[in-house]
Amino acid sequence: MDKREDMKERSYDVHGAVQIKLVGKGPVSDAIDETLAFFRSPMKSPDLTIVLGKYPDQGWEPSGTLVGDRFLYDPGSRTTTIFRDRAISGKKRSEVEYVIVGDLRTPGEQVTAYVPGLRKPTTPRESFVGELRRHHGRRALLALSGNPYGMQRVARQAEIVTESIIEPFLFYRLPAKGLSLVHAASVCSQGSATMFAGSANVGKSTLALRLLKEKMAFLGDSLVILSEGGEVLPYPGLVKLHGGHLATLPELADRLTAGMGRVGANLLRSDLSASPDETLRFLPQHRMVDLFPEVAIPRGCRLGFAVLIKRGSFAQSTIEEVDPGSLADALAVELYWGFEGAAWRSDEFVYSSSAAAGRDFVQESATSHTGIREILLKGVSQARCFRVNLPLDAPLQQVEELLSRVRKPG
Repeated sequence: MDKREDMKERSYDVHGAVQIKLVGKGPVSDAIDETLAFFRSPMKSPDLTIVLGKYPDQGWEPSGTLVGDRFLYDPGSRTTTIFRDRAISGKKRSEVEYVIVGDLRTPGEQVTAYVPGLRKPTTPRESFVGELRRHHGRRALLALSGNPYGMQRVARQAEIVTESIIEPFLFYRLPAKGLSLVHAASVCSQGSATMFAGSANVGKSTLALRLLKEKMAFLGDSLVILSEGGEVLPYPGLVKLHGGHLATLPELADRLTAGMGRVGANLLRSDLSASPDETLRFLPQHRMVDLFPEVAIPRGCRLGFAVLIKRGSFAQSTIEEVDPGSLADALAVELYWGFEGAAWRSDEFVYSSSAAAGRDFVQESATSHTGIREILLKGVSQARCFRVNLPLDAPLQQVEELLSRVRKPG
């Protein structure tokens, strides 16, 4: 492994509320740096330090009380060890996914996360052989042409670090500063932000990307940060495209193939046309500046309109103005599902100290949820709040028509 003195240190300031330090080098480190690029800053005392390619020390071995079937918690060192698979039957340190020293939930406590096992990009030859085994002939040729399929493993590990460590840390630490994450997309025009909230796949990120064509500024496509004073602060991470984006914004295909050779570009276009969702799943996430080179990202905008989008078995598309309290409830529930209820973030380890000590972590979660809901209520209280009900197959034209009514003053 790399010697610590050979590791690169990078620092990020998330709106003056949370300081993050990244220690490491190589493609995974670079991918995480791209995700946090908007927050790059001079080095400060970090609240969260992420160390890539290292264990806590050279002689370190996993120890502690078993919590669930993937975690060990050591109360003496306040260390949680997370394994890739079940921790039962004496796991070795080579099977560790990451190690967390400190408590993500305790305001003011510095936390260090170690991610020892780093993945490397697949070579064009490895990608070629892998795609042939999956009977994907065109994709195999595409791998040889230099397409970024080979970065998929690296990109996925960077996503895991972001979704399982960085964003849960923000989820628990921002409320102490009067801020909260919101599962929403948001754009801004003339200092006023429109925020689209809702579950996955309702169309909020697609709406935000479409509105960028109208020269609106960008704040986030999946997560943004809301202050209790009603300001939407940007969280412009990398964008994960899906087939719905290409169906609505076909020009994105040109930007995905920009800089590629003729053969590679034609192969990728063919795959995007034949199976867009599957093809995009194998591509890394994208910087917003690569998709929309002229996009502006302000430091914050006053929340003007908050729109909750629901899809279901509705007879027709409708819109209604709702009170801020009901919207705050919905936003808090979406956050709870994203950070505590949904297994895909794999951040259950945050309650390992409570479980090991026999404390009621369900009550601790409820207390946290109540505080976040209060911040969200204050944040949306001065905005116009709406709920949009959409049939499952509602075309985007109907969505835009409803939104045009929402955005009219009065």
